Amino acid sequence: MGPLIFLDTETTGFDHSMEKIIEVALIRWENGKITDKFEALVNPRMPLPSEITLLTGITEADVKSAPVFSEIKDKVEKFIDGCPIVGHNIAFDAAFLRTHHLELKGHEIDTLHLARILLLKEPSYALEVLMKKYDLPARSSHRAMADTETTLSFFEFLLEKIAELPAEVLE
Repeated sequence: MGPLIFLDTETTGFDHSMEKIIEVALIRWENGKITDKFEALVNPRMPLPSEITLLTGITEADVKSAPVFSEIKDKVEKFIDGCPIVGHNIAFDAAFLRTHHLELKGHEIDTLHLARILLLKEPSYALEVLMKKYDLPARSSHRAMADTETTLSFFEFLLEKIAELPAEVLE
């Protein structure tokens, strides 16, 4: 299966039309194996809100000498290479990439939507909550690469759930 690109971003806030990316991480996954990784801090050219620094641990000093997104955009686009992208609430990350003028040509696969279908009646579909409930390895969250690796592990868990479904359900 694959290739698929697992993706996560960290941002200065939640509104893609006003906020900026401060970190991006990508993992290329093919036939059940990681074949490549890319991660970068990004200079948002705006002050980092203190709550974002508290959440992510990313400081003004960390991003001050980092490239702006336009300087790494081609690398990110080449890494994705039109492949489907996978993420937990992928619409959030995809919206930020589009706002930063990166055209996404592949399908978007959302582990949040898959979880809502495969894991019925969960009290929370937050990735860290699901990872804990199903005793899956979670990395420290709110850093792009750690969240990308966690999403990949969760996706593999969901693939196992899909494989357990009867053939008539899969049809």
